[in-house]
Amino acid sequence: MFGLFWNIFSKFAVDKLPKKNTMPEPLKQKFYIDISKWNGVIDFAKVKTNEPLIDGVIIRATNGLNKTDEKFLANAKGCIDNNIAWGAYHFAQFTQDAAHQALKFLVTIQKAGGKPTLPLVLDVETNEKTLPINAAQLEKFCIDFLTVIETNTCGYDIAIYMSPGFSWFFPKNHKLGKYKLWAADYTGNINPVNGWKKVWLHQYSDKGKVSGIGTNVDLNRTIV
Repeated sequence: MFGLFWNIFSKFAVDKLPKKNTMPEPLKQKFYIDISKWNGVIDFAKVKTNEPLIDGVIIRATNGLNKTDEKFLANAKGCIDNNIAWGAYHFAQFTQDAAHQALKFLVTIQKAGGKPTLPLVLDVETNEKTLPINAAQLEKFCIDFLTVIETNTCGYDIAIYMSPGFSWFFPKNHKLGKYKLWAADYTGNINPVNGWKKVWLHQYSDKGKVSGIGTNVDLNRTIV
């Protein structure tokens, strides 16, 4: 079914990425950045040559039902043209239908003209202390969204992004733990998370500097 959709449509000073990792490949920690329109025009040829190596880029594609990140296509093309691994994320709007948001996300990714090699991500971050939906509705929203992605893709990794604190909005026995977790925590370590046994990716800073990007950029490392 995926083929159908694929075809139709600061704590201190500025942070630095850790020094280049020389661990054997199976255990190697990978370093990713995530970007959106807020990072401006990016020179991906320079990103490609950054030291230490950037292993991949996760690009904001959509926001709710009605907004596409205005830099998504250019950012995806920059990765594709420079042979940089890339994935994409969708910023959730909880008052809009989850399944329709997921389809909008997939159609937008199709327009990039290349298939992502990193996960497709549901971003459920918020700065609000309360949500417009309750815990059970939040879990259902995420399941509905991610089920559409699973049903309409073949072999693609799927992840969900949040802070550890946000995870406590979910019921204690929620069923989202089977999905990869991308956790944002700038405290150094990762605080306790509700419902996941492990974290796939740790966003540890929003003050990174990377060649080819004129703004601070989010830095992420895999947990091995």
